[in-house]
Amino acid sequence: MRWQLMGDWPVRQPLVPNGTVLEGNPPIIWNGQPLPMPPPLNATALDQDAALAMAMAYHEDLWHQLHFAPTVDREAVFATARHKKRWPNGMPSQSMSGPSSPPGITPVPPPAAPKKRSSAAKG
Repeated sequence: MRWQLMGDWPVRQPLVPNGTVLEGNPPIIWNGQPLPMPPPLNATALDQDAALAMAMAYHEDLWHQLHFAPTVDREAVFATARHKKRWPNGMPSQSMSGPSSPPGITPVPPPAAPKKRSSAAKG
């Protein structure tokens, strides 16, 4: 994962300066110190993984403030992040998607529809 800071990041003394490229898997080490994740909103994600990490870390209301390199597919990142946030443990299996009864309980079938009277039966 790679990010480039587009402004100073005051997390350490001295601060991480504007233009610094941060690279690696979290925790990112800078000058021998681990940096907190996620990077600030003004950091530019330089690859898909970094962009996805930013989208996962920030609320969807802030996504319009995220910066991505031109090579990053913004819509694909947001679609993946939405999917992962909706299904953090993976999508449920098809057998779980319909209504079910607890074990040992048999569902009661719906009542039968009343029979129609034929018009010839009227007299």
